[in-house]
Amino acid sequence: MVKVSFVGKFRLIFLAIVFLLSTPFNYANDQIIACDLVRVIDGDTAVFDCEGWNKSERVRFTGYNAPDKCQEGYKEATNWLKGILNNREITLKVRARDKYRRIVADVFVNQEKVKAPKKHRAKRTACR
Repeated sequence: MVKVSFVGKFRLIFLAIVFLLSTPFNYANDQIIACDLVRVIDGDTAVFDCEGWNKSERVRFTGYNAPDKCQEGYKEATNWLKGILNNREITLKVRARDKYRRIVADVFVNQEKVKAPKKHRAKRTACR
């Protein structure tokens, strides 16, 4: 059995508390959360500050994939999303976290789910 010093125990408890406080909420229950837009990153990702969260979080929209910075149509898709989200009532229905630690959620504007038109969706090629 390994003995852990008082300082070691304190560090473990401190790290556990920091981890728990950095998690914004239990996102497995599909609750609807009211949010404010902080900024748009691209055509399918934005930063939101939502009720009950300790900090702003990156949110990846479900339902479509918009062009990345290196792909044709990036600026148009990003500007389209800015126009949809600015000064609107935004709510999220959180689904999970992805491998990049973004929250994955259904995003609603005035109670209607955000879905990009075909012209703002990415083609299957990836950035290199």
